Amino acid sequence: MLSETANEIGIDKQEFETCLSSQQFKDKINNYIADGAKAGAKGTPYSLILVNGKVVDVINGAQPIDQVKALIDKFL
Repeated sequence: MLSETANEIGIDKQEFETCLSSQQFKDKINNYIADGAKAGAKGTPYSLILVNGKVVDVINGAQPIDQVKALIDKFL
């Protein structure tokens, strides 16, 4: 399924499958996942709302625009 999606968006299917099966980036990806978990990420995307450079709230996962707007508006 991933290789079909890659092909649909213009990535060479064979190159994608070769890269994926090589696991060349496995450690890097696992490190990103671990860093996200340490930061409290529970979904993708994981967005931080900052006020004066400090995290005041987070948005875990894809949320409806109305919910995102409401979260941001409370800090404006």
